[in-house]
Amino acid sequence: MAPASSPPGFWTRVLLPIATVVGSLILAGLVIVLLSVTSLGDSNAAAIGIVVAELALLAVGILLVRAQRPHEQRLALARRDRIWADIGIGMASGIGLIIVAGIVFALSLLVDDGLEERFEDQQIELPNAAWATVLVVIALVVLAPLAEELLFRAVLFRALARRVPIVGSILISSVLFAAAHADSYLLWPRAIALVLTGVGLALLYWKRGYWTAVAAHATVNGVAAVALLVSS
Repeated sequence: MAPASSPPGFWTRVLLPIATVVGSLILAGLVIVLLSVTSLGDSNAAAIGIVVAELALLAVGILLVRAQRPHEQRLALARRDRIWADIGIGMASGIGLIIVAGIVFALSLLVDDGLEERFEDQQIELPNAAWATVLVVIALVVLAPLAEELLFRAVLFRALARRVPIVGSILISSVLFAAAHADSYLLWPRAIALVLTGVGLALLYWKRGYWTAVAAHATVNGVAAVALLVSS
């Protein structure tokens, strides 16, 4: 009988999520380059690239969770209440996180006169084709919350919490969560808002479980997606 494979260690659970984010961005870039020579157009190719990147993140997250011992798998994905209660609490918390991000941006405008113009320059444009827009919305509202909560909370945060005090685990995982988003390097208020969002999601995961954090994340991204649709 072959010996059972050992579960991933601390550094694997900390470093592999970060490496996966980098790899997914590279993969998305390659997909976009390959598709850019077709008749799809750059924006439609970018939509496919985003979906491919999020699917890659989700696949690695699932593999990392499944590689853990059975009781750790159950704890990683455990919910604290009935699923609909968890989702309701998550959605309400997501609205709170959006309000916090809005306050951050409002205060930042008071100290940075050119911020509003830079913010407008960095606005994401939706693809030309309706099907590509649907892909972007699915990636933002479904795939990203599922994948990122697996990687940054169920894997990375839980690994940190074993060796680092809980406050440190929340802060470290939140900073890494913000660093995984390209727009955090372009607008400093966005970086602050992402760190605070990461803190909120980590607290929700710690206190309420995976599905509450997913629901909150999906709410934040869903409101952003609606804003994109309205402004386009």
